[in-house]
Amino acid sequence: MLALAVITVVGCPKPKPHGVWTNVIDMSSALRAPVAAPSSTTTALLARNQCIKVSKQVAQYTDVGVGWFLDSIGYAHGFYNDGTWHTVDVPGAFTTALFGLDQYWNMVGFFNYSSGSPFYGLFYNPVDNSFVQIDAAADIYGAESTYFMDISADNVSGFYYDTEGLEHGLIYQISTGICSALDMPSKKATELRGINPDYIVGNYANYANYNDPKVHGCLYNRNTGLWTTVDVPDTYNTWPTRVNGSNIIGYYGSLDEYYYRGFIHSIVTGNWTKLDIPGAGDVLPQYINNGYVIGYYADLSGNTYGFVFPLPPGFS
Repeated sequence: MLALAVITVVGCPKPKPHGVWTNVIDMSSALRAPVAAPSSTTTALLARNQCIKVSKQVAQYTDVGVGWFLDSIGYAHGFYNDGTWHTVDVPGAFTTALFGLDQYWNMVGFFNYSSGSPFYGLFYNPVDNSFVQIDAAADIYGAESTYFMDISADNVSGFYYDTEGLEHGLIYQISTGICSALDMPSKKATELRGINPDYIVGNYANYANYNDPKVHGCLYNRNTGLWTTVDVPDTYNTWPTRVNGSNIIGYYGSLDEYYYRGFIHSIVTGNWTKLDIPGAGDVLPQYINNGYVIGYYADLSGNTYGFVFPLPPGFS
């Protein structure tokens, strides 16, 4: 495995990828108010933010969640919820999914036009009901499907597939409309997920390498350009999904546990906190913001619901 140097930058904590489990947070109370799209048994809540509107020179903030759900015949639709459910479908699309949003109601995700056809990055704003289709192939030779996962200021993080079916990280700059590839060096495949002003998180894999079959988490320092492996201790696969401040959130797979479970990892201390819903199936945290964990879980009957859980003091 490539040894990656890490240096300290003012305002950007030094990552400590190795740490210990220090706490377990029981999120069972989230089951009292599951997030479910009307008439759907599969709802994935992927992000939530406080979105701003200005009325008569007064700023008003609304909690808005985004994600996707399956209808009664199994088709996927995007949604946002600002206290009311709104289905989001790209006109003429077969599948639409929303994965991230900023405070200005800008939402990102992906869609395709038919079963088995390539996906395109999606930039959507419900204020003016505008849809923008982004194809990484316009800027990156060999890119096939494009997936947008998160948004921070002028940048969108995500990934694309090449002609061999391998994933590569990408950054889309909104102001220029240009996609750029960003891969962890010497790795076979990279997916970028969450982004903030200092960091990007995601995962990588060395496919066809029998000495390293795991899916690893990774952290990219936007100030230094350096990469760090971020793996949950003593587990098989790690999927970081978002980074907020100095906390990384995501989920992992373990040979000792049948279902996926969530985690929060502190870049500053290197410590890990397990996020669990005892008695549930997979628990898949996706977002951490304003003192809440947002994500989705499966019950033992295979139904999937979103959750919003308030974190104890000390997390952001």
